[in-house]
Amino acid sequence: MKINEVEKLTGLTKKAIRLYESRGLLDVSGASNTYREYGEEHVEILKFIRLFRTAGLSLFDIKLWREGVFRGYL
Repeated sequence: MKINEVEKLTGLTKKAIRLYESRGLLDVSGASNTYREYGEEHVEILKFIRLFRTAGLSLFDIKLWREGVFRGYL
């Protein structure tokens, strides 16, 4: 799916989604036409990121979660 649909499903802006990509919180590969293709797993990760940000977690802490450091705690 394209970023516009991801925006609608997550409530995040394109700018926020791209920020999370640039910080290594979301790994999205481009399709052959250079557009990023997002899957359901990306939407779920972004929903968790939004929840964690709402709860006050830093991007650093969320990065640790994505790397598996907080798996038992979150």
